[in-house]
Amino acid sequence: MANGKSPREKVADRLYVDAQGDVAEDEQDAQGVKFVHLDPKGEKGNPGTVAVSWSDFSDDGKRLIGLFGLKTWIGNLFNQKLDLGEINDRIDSVKAGEWPERQGVGYPRYNQAALAQAIATAKGAADVAPFLKRVQDDSKYASMAMRHPKVLELYNKATGRESPDLAAL
Repeated sequence: MANGKSPREKVADRLYVDAQGDVAEDEQDAQGVKFVHLDPKGEKGNPGTVAVSWSDFSDDGKRLIGLFGLKTWIGNLFNQKLDLGEINDRIDSVKAGEWPERQGVGYPRYNQAALAQAIATAKGAADVAPFLKRVQDDSKYASMAMRHPKVLELYNKATGRESPDLAAL
C-alpha cells in the first residue's frame, strides 16, 4: 500500500506490437499495442485481447490519442516532482524524436533502496542488504512492507513524502 492506496490487481498484459501484430521487443519498433486480458476463461466476462494499431485511427483519432498521451506523460513528469528544467529537457528530447528512458513501466514505482532502509530501520537491523535483495526479488514482499505503518512512515520521510502535521490541516 504505497501512499495509502491499495495495490491494484493486474488485469491485462500490455504489449507493443509491430505492423504484423507480433510482439515488438523494442517500443521504438511498435506500430500498435495489444492488451491481453488476464481472465482467459471469461469468468469476469472479459476474455480475450484488444489489439489496436496506429494506422487504425483517423487523423482526428490520432490527435485525440496523442493529446491524451501527451497530457498523461507530462502529468507523470510533474508527479515525479522534477524541476521545470528537467521536465523541459525531457520534452525537448522527445520533440527531437529521442525515445525517453522507460519510467515506471514494468519497473517498481517506488525507491527500492529507500524501502529497504525503512524496513531495516523499522526492524532495528543494521544491515540493509538482505532487505534490499528481498525487495528487488519479491514485489509481493515490497507491497507487504509498504502496508506496515512504521515502514511507510520511514519510507515517506526518506523520500520527501511526509504527510503534513494534522494540526496544520
